Amino acid sequence: MDFFEDTMTTLVPDLESHIFNVEVPCLSEEEKQTLLKDVQNEEIVDALKHMKPFKAPSPNGYQAFIFQHFWHLVGDQVCVAVKYFFSNGTFSLQLYHSFITLIPKIMNPSLPEHFRPINLTNVVYKIISKIIVNRLRSIIQRIVGPFQTAFLPKRNIHDNVLLAYEFYHKIRGHGNRKSKFLL
Repeated sequence: MDFFEDTMTTLVPDLESHIFNVEVPCLSEEEKQTLLKDVQNEEIVDALKHMKPFKAPSPNGYQAFIFQHFWHLVGDQVCVAVKYFFSNGTFSLQLYHSFITLIPKIMNPSLPEHFRPINLTNVVYKIISKIIVNRLRSIIQRIVGPFQTAFLPKRNIHDNVLLAYEFYHKIRGHGNRKSKFLL
C-alpha cells in the first residue's frame, strides 16, 4: 500500500514561494498617466467612428450608425455619459443591459451546439470598451507574457503549437532519455 501511496500522490506545492517570487511587469508613471488621463471628446468620437455602423443592434435597438449619423444631436449626451463613467467608474443601469441571443450555425438547427451566442450591448458601453482597448493597446505587448499568443496584435495562436512541435522534434532527434522526460 505504501508503494502506491508514494507513487500515486503528489506533494502540495508551496504556492506562497511561487507567488511572491513571480516578477510582474509594472507600469511606468507615463503609462499610468496615459491610462488614467481624462477622456477627451476626440477620443470618444474616434472610438465611435471606428465602430462598424451596422453591426448587431443594442438592446434598445440602436446601432452605431444612428450615433454616427446623428452625432450632432446626441454627441454631447454621449460624451457626458462616457466621461462620467471614466471619472466615477459607474454609469446608468440602462447601459448595463445586454441581450444574449443565439445565431444558428447551420440550417435547421436542433441542438444547442448548432447555435453561436452573441452579446448585444449598448453602443455607449461599446464606446467605453473601445476607449479602454485603445489605451491598453500601447502597453499590452509589454505587460502580457510572451507565451500568451492569442488575441494580441502581431501574435498568433499557432505560435505556441509550432514551438511545441519543434521542441518535440528536437528532443526526439537527440535520443536523450532525460530530455524526453522533460517533455
